[in-house]
Amino acid sequence: MQLYEDRDAVQQSVNEKQLRLESITVQKYEIESERDRLELLEKSIIKQNRLYLNAAKNIERITPDLKELTRKAGIPWPFTHNLVDELSKEIKP
Repeated sequence: MQLYEDRDAVQQSVNEKQLRLESITVQKYEIESERDRLELLEKSIIKQNRLYLNAAKNIERITPDLKELTRKAGIPWPFTHNLVDELSKEIKP
């Protein structure tokens, strides 16, 4: 009789461990999926930063010509600060 009780207790313990292992496996999959999503997001942010820096560099390069063009046309320069800074400001709704 004791053997059956011990067997049942061991089987219950094994079942609990299997459920725990399955839960850990699901969590591992979720963590891996989140890691992959974050890696893609990081690559996207790096790409956007590179594009922004290239655009900022080009704007800096053409700013003197734009200032001269507006001056010749009799139009006051509409920006009080650096053009890149002015264009980078957040627009508040």
